[in-house]
Amino acid sequence: MAVELIEVRTSENGLKPLRRTGRAPKGTIEAVRAEIREVVDACRGPKGDVMRKNAQALKKQFADAWDAEGASRQDIRALLSKYAPQVLL
Repeated sequence: MAVELIEVRTSENGLKPLRRTGRAPKGTIEAVRAEIREVVDACRGPKGDVMRKNAQALKKQFADAWDAEGASRQDIRALLSKYAPQVLL
């Protein structure tokens, strides 16, 4: 998950309107400050609660994938057994 910052873009191409929204960055320090304030405020409110909840869910999924019988551990075992059978996990 991430927060996309639009106003920090620079250069001729960076200041062009985005294709998906049509929004063009202003490219000013004031616009960057305002965008950062909006992001911080959003992260402190309900949107931030959702983001934290999603981050915790991803953290659990990643941890589970590397458990003894997790999908990632099984995949790496299969890869190693095929290409490096002398390595034990």
